[in-house]
Amino acid sequence: MNLKLSIKRLKQEPGVPFLLEGELTLPAIEHGGTVMALGTRLSFRGEAVYYGGKIHLALGIKAEVERECSRCLRHFTVTVEKDERITLREEREVGLEDDDFTYPDEVEEVSLLPYLQSLVLSSLEP
Repeated sequence: MNLKLSIKRLKQEPGVPFLLEGELTLPAIEHGGTVMALGTRLSFRGEAVYYGGKIHLALGIKAEVERECSRCLRHFTVTVEKDERITLREEREVGLEDDDFTYPDEVEEVSLLPYLQSLVLSSLEP
């Protein structure tokens, strides 16, 4: 599956929404003390549009995340369903906040994987 978003194509057609849809298995990752196990299934659907110098993503995600209880060490599954709007800004912009989503300047495409992982992780309780 191609998780690359073509920035070049979006910029060539500002205001035109491009559909995004897919299903994948996420790699194991750790973020802020939260571990998402290898094999987490994620499906997503949405659109990307470029206007105002920014990429606007509207995404619906659903994931099944394997977790472990820190007290009893039992494994359990958490279902994450979330609709989210994200604005991606070029890294060179001045005045960005730490929690802003960015992409490198002058690239022609960007991977959606880090943004999808971030959405899942932000939905999990510690």
